[in-house]
Amino acid sequence: IGDARVAQLLEVAGIKEAKALVICTGDDLINIEIALDARNTNSNARLVLRLTDNNLAEVLQTGFDFASV
Repeated sequence: IGDARVAQLLEVAGIKEAKALVICTGDDLINIEIALDARNTNSNARLVLRLTDNNLAEVLQTGFDFASV
């Protein structure tokens, strides 16, 4: 348990070998920060983010070709 924004914690948790990562804190910007760090470490992992700001979700979906539900 710890702050997933710390790269070493993601590595200890196995992000390099992970097939997927679910990121669901209550803060959209923290979720995005964690996703970017995870993507830099493992470009093949599927990332699932919780975003509460619909406008931000639309911008990310369009700008980064993310799927959205």
